[in-house]
Amino acid sequence: MKASLDWPAQIAPLTSLRFLAAMLVVLLHFSPRAGWDGGALFGRGYLAVDFFFILSGFVLAHVYMGQVRAGRFSWAAFIEKRLARLWPLHLATLAGVIGLYGLMLLAGLEPNNPARYDFSLLPANLFMLHAWGFNHEQSFNYPSWSVSAEWFAYLWFGLFAAGLLRLWRRPVLFAGLAALFFAAMNMAAPALFGAALMHLSDGQGIWRIVPEFLIGMGIWRLGLSVSLPARQVAWHVHGALALIIGLAAAGGPDILFAPLFAWLIFSAAEVARHDVRAARWLSARPLVYLGDVSFGIYMVHALVYTVWFNGLDVLLGKDFSAAWRVAIWAAALPVVILTAMAAHHLVELPGKRLILKLAPLRHLAALVHPLREGRPT
Repeated sequence: MKASLDWPAQIAPLTSLRFLAAMLVVLLHFSPRAGWDGGALFGRGYLAVDFFFILSGFVLAHVYMGQVRAGRFSWAAFIEKRLARLWPLHLATLAGVIGLYGLMLLAGLEPNNPARYDFSLLPANLFMLHAWGFNHEQSFNYPSWSVSAEWFAYLWFGLFAAGLLRLWRRPVLFAGLAALFFAAMNMAAPALFGAALMHLSDGQGIWRIVPEFLIGMGIWRLGLSVSLPARQVAWHVHGALALIIGLAAAGGPDILFAPLFAWLIFSAAEVARHDVRAARWLSARPLVYLGDVSFGIYMVHALVYTVWFNGLDVLLGKDFSAAWRVAIWAAALPVVILTAMAAHHLVELPGKRLILKLAPLRHLAALVHPLREGRPT
């Protein structure tokens, strides 16, 4: 295996794929309002979360393993950046769900799922702990359980990175161990948690993300030693996409999607490395921009669902909504995207800049370090 390969600094195709994955989740949740269950393809939209988990491992390894290898990795700075990435929009959507619940009560409306607004579950939601075993049911902004799982993986990233560093010269072994861990968790999950691994969410999502996150780190490291022939990259990208769609349409087992997602991520990253013309659509600026706002799409779509569909039921009547359900469903999709764009620019980015400007964790680390050294502050 070669040892001189490197990934490009920016891998735009992976950003574009985030948008496609986020929209699959939206289609999963919105399709029943069109009068159908999403079909074989959109009905498997919950697996997009597994794509995100593998992608997160790949991207964070890409961004930070250079610092780890050079001995310049700062856990405080890393966590601060990850907090700035997740928390502002998470807090905003959580507040939006609570505010909407209050408005519904004032209007005398009964929520579809009142248990979702159990305020004893609020502290875990507030601090992104609701996939850690503190909650065992959907609560408030229910898609945010995966944000809690991501937060868990971020907190343990230093340990994962240390493991990868230890096996740096044996990338196949690291990736293989990650795959074995995933397979073992998939076998054990029904007995341990009462559900298949790729169905774990509220209260148990951390067990779902860890093996997939490690797989992502493993395929990133493999890409520093092996590369696809440039002329084959487009075939790999489109072949992976076709197999994912075909497997979903055929109702294939969930576990088979994880290696397909890993294959898609690796080959999409290869598009950036080789600048493959036949797959350059993945680097198109509009699609990359939508990938940038994909976190907003994922986080706001439950709020949009409640306001759009239930609001129209109240304002126009359920008979009207039933008669025009397909048109109302189709119109909801751009509403989600536009709302996400607004959230990205008005909440996500300003909130990120504010946290990084305040630098609370780095200031704390600077304070604690001299105390450990026995020096006055």
